[in-house]
Amino acid sequence: MSRLTSANSSHARYGDLRDEYEIIPTSGKAMPVKKGEVFRSVQHDPAGMCVDINIFNLHDYVEHVETSISRRQGFHIPLGGFAISDSPRNSLMMQVIEKPETCVIDMLGHRCSPAMNEAVWGEPDMTNCQDSLAGGIGEYGLTPDDTHASYTLWMPTGWDEAGLLTLRRNVGVKPGDCCDFLALMDVLMVACTCGINDLSPLGNYFQAPVSIGVFEASDETNAMVADVERRFPPLEGQKKPEDFPVKHHIEDRALRKVDGYKPQFNRFPMTYEEVEFELTGTDLEEAERLVRAGLRTDLEDAVRSGVIEWYNGNRANHHPLYGSIGGAAAYL
Repeated sequence: MSRLTSANSSHARYGDLRDEYEIIPTSGKAMPVKKGEVFRSVQHDPAGMCVDINIFNLHDYVEHVETSISRRQGFHIPLGGFAISDSPRNSLMMQVIEKPETCVIDMLGHRCSPAMNEAVWGEPDMTNCQDSLAGGIGEYGLTPDDTHASYTLWMPTGWDEAGLLTLRRNVGVKPGDCCDFLALMDVLMVACTCGINDLSPLGNYFQAPVSIGVFEASDETNAMVADVERRFPPLEGQKKPEDFPVKHHIEDRALRKVDGYKPQFNRFPMTYEEVEFELTGTDLEEAERLVRAGLRTDLEDAVRSGVIEWYNGNRANHHPLYGSIGGAAAYL
């Protein structure tokens, strides 16, 4: 059964669901979304998976979402906020039109990569957002160099008194929670589950699938696009390629599917192995206390989180590629 069948939101009725895909951990998927259409990301697991997204102009891949200018709306993008492209284009590419309070849209972090994972955990072939996104955009002829800073959903970041980045657990996420984006131009959306969901509180130290889909435009969504264009008309300073004194060496930059493309993802499909052991004494009491306090969903979560938090605090390496997040103090 589809997890994206509802075409209703608190803001508008969408058109029919025209495309959907289940993203299995370690993989990524690209979907064209036309102006007036709605892109949706849906949670499956109560752990709440961090979801990384790249957004490209469908007709000119050089233009893509830029987190630094989008960040001017806040370190965490609010409901009604925009995905804005890099300078000198500065287009309003998409608008967040549906978002539960549990979904933090982060503009602070950076996608995990093979080099970062090797620097911190000593494993260059671990699952990571960089490779998953690159595998997704490859279907449209793009290379790993074309990936960019992620517009990241369900990524509850923060900062401490010294201004250092912290990562928090996804709390209160329910299966079926969704985040919807209205396309204000034709775009290519690329999504993956974060490669380190199982090594960080962003996925509550677990990996699970999420679903993505595209709803066709409706009279209501087209009216919403027209309202944005009325409120924020084009600016003279939004430069286009025809305004540039130096022309790009690639003339045709439209994105099209590559026939016969077969993505290669790290450790795909991900496998799960159950380990049984007995908790006794104070270990069991502490795990049960965490569950009663609502800090962990169940005993399995309490044990898994405790083991990985201990490992991150005592075995993970500090490295500039990961900044302040090399020790347990950064995980809240």
